[in-house]
Amino acid sequence: AIVHPERQVRMTWRQLAAETDCLARGLLALGVHRGDRVALWAGNIPQWIIVMFAVAKVGAVLVNVNTGYREKELALLLRQSKAAWLLVGNGIPGNDFIATAHACIPELGQSDLPECKEFPFLRGVVALEDGVSSGMLPYTDVLGMAYKTSTVELVAREASISPWDVANIQYTSGTSGVPKGVMLTHQAILNNGYWIGHNLRLTPKDKICLP
Repeated sequence: AIVHPERQVRMTWRQLAAETDCLARGLLALGVHRGDRVALWAGNIPQWIIVMFAVAKVGAVLVNVNTGYREKELALLLRQSKAAWLLVGNGIPGNDFIATAHACIPELGQSDLPECKEFPFLRGVVALEDGVSSGMLPYTDVLGMAYKTSTVELVAREASISPWDVANIQYTSGTSGVPKGVMLTHQAILNNGYWIGHNLRLTPKDKICLP
């Protein structure tokens, strides 16, 4: 399912499904509710894909954060989307996401689950990659919380989700004004993906290079 040469990561579909379910159960244990906005700010790392599926499984809404964003844009997105959680990677060359998150959310250095003056709806920040950053929960800790939630609870949450629920918010570039959040449903995303695959004549033998 995933080949990430830089990190020597290879995951079969079975492994991807298992880690996705594990993270989904961890998110339930963390208190992620159906309809919660979960902002994801990371480069091309395997966790991006796992988080995307896990957030969908628990009925939350993934909010994609542009990798080019700086402090001002991040603050606008968190405020406008009312993100309950921020999941953040280390960054990309020329843009340190961890440092920017700390500059944007000064309370991060004071508590694991900060009460933010600027973002009162934000309940926590998760660090997706290696290394512990002050105030952020490590990704591995969230995976480790899976034991607190049963598979039955996850299946029940999945059963409560409608194909017409919003699954993803993608922000426009903002070239003609303030960026606007476009709300996409589960049905819209799956339908779009299906027809792309159909029109490209993709088969199980094909591999897709995603730079």
